[in-house]
Amino acid sequence: MRPQRKAVFVLAGLVLLALLMGLLSRRAPRSPVSSSQERSDSTPRSGTTRTSPPPPSRLAPETAPTPPRTPPITSLPPPRAPVIETISFDKPSVCFNEDVLVTVQARASDEREAPFLRYRVAGEEGPVVSLRRLTVPSPQGGPPERGGYTVTVSGREGTHVTVPLPPLEVKDCRVPDEFELVHALEPGTEGVVRLIASPIGHNPDLDAVLEHGVDDAPPFVPVRYVWSFGDGTTAETHEDTVVHDFGSRPQTTLYSYFLVTCEAFDARGRALTARKSLELKNPAFEAFATRGTVLLLAQPMPAEEEAPGRFVVPVRLWHPWRTPITVTSVRTRRHHGPELHHADERAPSSTPPTEEVLAKAALGTAQIPPGGVLVPVRFDSELDRDIAAKEFRLDGETSEGWPVKGRFIALRPGLEPVDRRMLVDGEWRLKVLRARAHLRKADVSVQEVMDLEGQGLYVELPRAFQGTPPPGFAPPESTVPDEEW
Repeated sequence: MRPQRKAVFVLAGLVLLALLMGLLSRRAPRSPVSSSQERSDSTPRSGTTRTSPPPPSRLAPETAPTPPRTPPITSLPPPRAPVIETISFDKPSVCFNEDVLVTVQARASDEREAPFLRYRVAGEEGPVVSLRRLTVPSPQGGPPERGGYTVTVSGREGTHVTVPLPPLEVKDCRVPDEFELVHALEPGTEGVVRLIASPIGHNPDLDAVLEHGVDDAPPFVPVRYVWSFGDGTTAETHEDTVVHDFGSRPQTTLYSYFLVTCEAFDARGRALTARKSLELKNPAFEAFATRGTVLLLAQPMPAEEEAPGRFVVPVRLWHPWRTPITVTSVRTRRHHGPELHHADERAPSSTPPTEEVLAKAALGTAQIPPGGVLVPVRFDSELDRDIAAKEFRLDGETSEGWPVKGRFIALRPGLEPVDRRMLVDGEWRLKVLRARAHLRKADVSVQEVMDLEGQGLYVELPRAFQGTPPPGFAPPESTVPDEEW
């Protein structure tokens, strides 16, 4: 009886195991490899050979799409107003027309906001500025009184702090001679500055006049100028103007500031000093912080003649990224001479065609190291006689996947000054086109353009410094590429 009971249990266990295996086989998903093989084996063979798809293990792995990178500025919390810590003067007292150096030390409430700080001191730009004539005459007479001067430090999204300029003893006296520095960006550049030493005038020595009846001190007439540009470089000229390139400045903040000093000497060895603070916006920092784009910067160098009738314009192409970047696309555009002589700005000239070329063929290399490379742009006096400029648009990426963009323009050597300025200065181009249409002439002189400006011909034209160019007008001088070109 016991062996029969054992046999029944064994038989029941086998039946239960069979049922369980059948249930699992119905629920388990079929492997794509096995299913494809079964289909191919069951398909009758014909004269045409049909290859079954390879198993998944042999398929090339699908490249996952690179997620769009967000600009670094989006990860910052809402900014708070900066904090001004100290304001100091380099002199305890000054004469009315004597310059004084003001130094402002400020910090951001969040250290991540420090690269966005911007400074204004009594209307001058920078954390270290030179001021003169800090007082206004008192209506009641007597010594001059303080003007309403302020110091403002601003950050992102309009955050700022403003405090009054501390009091400074201003004596009722005048220095005999003074001059100041004025500056302007060269057209079409982001950091090439023209500086001019401008004399203010000679103040007679009142004590000498009272004693001798005449000011016997000769006026100060400079014959030599020594310049210090605030970036570690200096120059010496016999002219009152100099052009300096700040293009290699670090792009680690939104604005860079430089205190330029000019020491002028006359024939008798007397010296006068003038100082000027410069504020330069850093386009590479702005492009990466706000758009997540690594910007290629360009510095055109003086043209060289490599053979009779053949010229090369070296352009230094560089970027502030820490590793080499790869240029993946280069588009070129040639600006022809006739398009510069369009008589009516209301009828836009035809857009020059673009051509896509290999990066190595156009630039000599597809890899741009942080130190930059020299790109030779060649012009032939015969073949390129109708070409005024060659423009390059670059696209690429960093090894980390950040997009790279850049644009530069090389002007043909020997280009007429008016045409040269039209290519790099959008505001001047509008004025020339308007003057040509007004005078009904194919070309106009610089003096004619300026005379018409005095007559108010360009009042309704948008100004370049206001950032409101007419619709569709995109002057080629900017190194920041527009995204729709």
